[in-house]
Amino acid sequence: MYREKDLEELEFELIDAGLEELYLSLMKRMISLFKPFEDFSKMQKALEDLALNEKRKVRELLCPQRLFLKTGA
Repeated sequence: MYREKDLEELEFELIDAGLEELYLSLMKRMISLFKPFEDFSKMQKALEDLALNEKRKVRELLCPQRLFLKTGA
């Protein structure tokens, strides 16, 4: 699970990729990322560069504006 400092660092890193909002759901152990549709490829590249696709596994991609990242086991 992310610590608060880790989340803040993640948020700052993803802002450059077009992140508008980041929400943490402790109940679902998920992070929701919101960004403009036109920044989808930038966000995908940023997630790959941060190795989030392998380490924390992108669980669902409902639409290009909302990404759900699983944060726990």
